[in-house]
Amino acid sequence: MVTCRPDISFPIIKLAQYSTKPSAMHFEAVKEIYRYLNATKDKGIYFWRKEPRNDLPSGPIPKLRKDNNYDEKSIVTRHQPSCNTLFGIKDSDWAGDSQHRKSVTGIVIILAGAAVICKARFQDTIALSSTEDEFIAAVEAGKCILYLRSILNDIGIPQDNATVLFEDNQGSLLMASAQQPTKRTRHIDIKNFFL
Repeated sequence: MVTCRPDISFPIIKLAQYSTKPSAMHFEAVKEIYRYLNATKDKGIYFWRKEPRNDLPSGPIPKLRKDNNYDEKSIVTRHQPSCNTLFGIKDSDWAGDSQHRKSVTGIVIILAGAAVICKARFQDTIALSSTEDEFIAAVEAGKCILYLRSILNDIGIPQDNATVLFEDNQGSLLMASAQQPTKRTRHIDIKNFFL
């Protein structure tokens, strides 16, 4: 999951909670994950660059399957102007787990048209609102972006402009822009204003 199949992160995290005492339902869920992996074994992550590199060994170029209608270039808001430009996407589900009401944060950082960091995990605290939940997820994504920017800088791919992080919650966007809590968000710990 961690090295080559980030798409199964959430079900693996969920099933790991029942690994000490699984039931038949959990065994069936594991079999479904195996069926999914078998059905998608020829899918992959495609990276792109502006021009071909002649220093790499030649070989066949992978082809997309005919039933795959996905086209990164058709998504105008997410299309990268450069293959060296980093951007992030994050989302979370507010109190989606009925067992403990912790939210799950999902983060994908994209470089050269494909995911280079994919992370799904439970948040440490129970969020009291969807705005708090989304803001905490944005902070985690910001930490991942800073980490990746420092690595890219070290290997000679500097990120001169700000890294775009796609956010879908208006309240957390306003909090991040104001850089301070509002009257309704004072309960959020100050560490979250790292963003």
